[in-house]
Amino acid sequence: MAERSRSAEPLWPFSAGPAAVLLLLLLAVSLGACSGGGTEEAEPFFELFGVDDGDELVRLYYREFAEIEEQASVCMKQAGFEYRPVSYVEVEAEALAKPDTADADYISRWGYGIVAEARRATDEVGEANTAYFEGLDPAQRDVFISTLTGSPDGELPGHYRPDVGPRTHAQFVNSLAYGPRNGCLGQALEGATWIEIILSQDESMTELFEAVEQDSGYQELTNQWAACMSDLGYSFNAPVAAESEIYVAAQRLNGSGPPLDGEGSGATVGDGDNSEAWDELAAREIRIATDDLGCGRAEWDKFTFELNRKHAAVIFAGE
Repeated sequence: MAERSRSAEPLWPFSAGPAAVLLLLLLAVSLGACSGGGTEEAEPFFELFGVDDGDELVRLYYREFAEIEEQASVCMKQAGFEYRPVSYVEVEAEALAKPDTADADYISRWGYGIVAEARRATDEVGEANTAYFEGLDPAQRDVFISTLTGSPDGELPGHYRPDVGPRTHAQFVNSLAYGPRNGCLGQALEGATWIEIILSQDESMTELFEAVEQDSGYQELTNQWAACMSDLGYSFNAPVAAESEIYVAAQRLNGSGPPLDGEGSGATVGDGDNSEAWDELAAREIRIATDDLGCGRAEWDKFTFELNRKHAAVIFAGE
């Protein structure tokens, strides 16, 4: 397993799109983690995708994202717009590094790594796309978004923004996969292996999720974790809820998250710096992640990964 750099700012390890996609990537890493990147015989879950292990599945996922971006760029050019394909090279490398949730030093600096990733300055591609987008007049921006996403009048779930990093952009593209696939990005999504397989395996994914949730050992360990966190003043019912709180808050701060109390979607391109709010959220993330680790998160992760592995071997064996 690759050693994670402690000096560089962390990157959020997975594109957290719709629940099935997140589950796919969690499975890809968790099922492959214990085998050192490969096994003599591919597990049933990976056989669905024609790969041998979790690392190969992560590579497939980001390779197809790169192809989607290239196709969308050509499509936008034909429509009279400039659009530089978002690069996923660095994202893939970081995903394959598999950050260790039990690393106390990392947690003390970055928490889960969510805020640090959300605050990262966008890369060269994002800067170029932002400059081009901001150079358009408001009416042209609406046409640009509609052409890229297929959403009329620039109104769309996920709120496209060119000034975010590749992971946040990947989350946005994920959201388009579950609706009408219109626009340059939507059309480019057609034929993506991971999307078609995930959609075809919806019932199996649900079955796997329910099998894990109903396991008595999982319930006992989760309840112990929740009780420990409750003693510290939190109301999380499972570890994923702790990370989710920070993730949603970060989305709202960068303008790509759900609205608050019926208000608008949040910040838009050029809204200025929210450094104080980001600093507060970063401090809260570190505090929660530190308490999370102290309440047995590493043990919960190990147990849950093995449980997913056991049930996935049975559920996907007959597919």
